[in-house]
Amino acid sequence: MRGRFGRGRRRKSVKTDTAVVQVGPAPTRIKALREAPPNGWAAFSADESRLVAYGKTYDEAVVKAQEEGEAELILVKIPSDWTERVLAS
Repeated sequence: MRGRFGRGRRRKSVKTDTAVVQVGPAPTRIKALREAPPNGWAAFSADESRLVAYGKTYDEAVVKAQEEGEAELILVKIPSDWTERVLAS
């Protein structure tokens, strides 16, 4: 059984207003997320094979992705920085 981000997917490039991003295997997807502007949202296609849009807000990312013709999305919140955090109660 292949993992969700297995090698079976083809890489595709997508032109966004910030850059052309190759999305495919997990390391490339992580790179796309780390290059995203902080405190924003990244919109991926429903099958997670390509990055569709970035937005400063959730609504902005959704609108930009819909303008690109994507109806079903996976949205990921980009943190202000990528430092590790420990949450305790």
